[in-house]
Amino acid sequence: MSEPPRIVLLSETPEQELHWRNLLAGANLNVQSGSELATDMARGDIVITDLVHPPETRQSSQLARDLHGVIAIGVEMPADVTFSEPPSARELRLACDLLYKIVQLRRERAASLHTQKALTEMAELDALTGVANRRAWDAELARRMTQPSSDTALCLALFDVDHFKEVNTLHGYAAADKVLQQVGNAIKASVRSHDFVARIGGDEFGVLLSYKAADRAERIVERIRASIESSLKRAGVIVVTATAGLAVRGPDYDAEKLFAAADANLRHGKAAGRNQTIAST
Repeated sequence: MSEPPRIVLLSETPEQELHWRNLLAGANLNVQSGSELATDMARGDIVITDLVHPPETRQSSQLARDLHGVIAIGVEMPADVTFSEPPSARELRLACDLLYKIVQLRRERAASLHTQKALTEMAELDALTGVANRRAWDAELARRMTQPSSDTALCLALFDVDHFKEVNTLHGYAAADKVLQQVGNAIKASVRSHDFVARIGGDEFGVLLSYKAADRAERIVERIRASIESSLKRAGVIVVTATAGLAVRGPDYDAEKLFAAADANLRHGKAAGRNQTIAST
């Protein structure tokens, strides 16, 4: 059997709370005073109040439109139901009954959206490293390419773990996986929150950055690349180096051309001895 709705009473006077409690007496409701719940409003389903700014609800407007219901009596405030005059017992009970059904629908919708968001994130994350996968990378690159050029330049960097096949051969897949995980962690820790990191295949990672000066982007990419080796040392896993290729979006570049330019620089760096950053800025 489901629990009855939890009704929280918030008033300036204990007498008013007692009056509301009496109006709701006999109904299948769990009625509690706001003072009983202190600041734990998550335990309430519906708030009945005559306070303009209920302290325990913190943000009553958000409360009213999200996972709780608010009934305001005699005051103007963001609420689901407002009584300008004191309601009768029938009116207050009916308001609680109908609003609780709305609150349940809100919560079901919120849970569905949360599940949908989690599934979307899982579909766009690389299961091994926790960074974005190739699908998410392609979508984000396409999105950023549609943004108009401003005073910042879109920079695309590719990182490839040096001699990764030897790690697999000499140490096994489990050890190789730990290397990739730490490489992903190192890159994520070295970029800003609005930069984009993805594992785009095998031992290759990509980063999308924006900088006003292209030469600054080159310095940042070199710093990220160097952090991979130092991070592996600190983590106590097999230490490897990485090679990076960087390209900056030109006026006639599309996503394919930008990626191809960075990839060409990456291959140049590997052919020239690895463990370095090659940039076309």
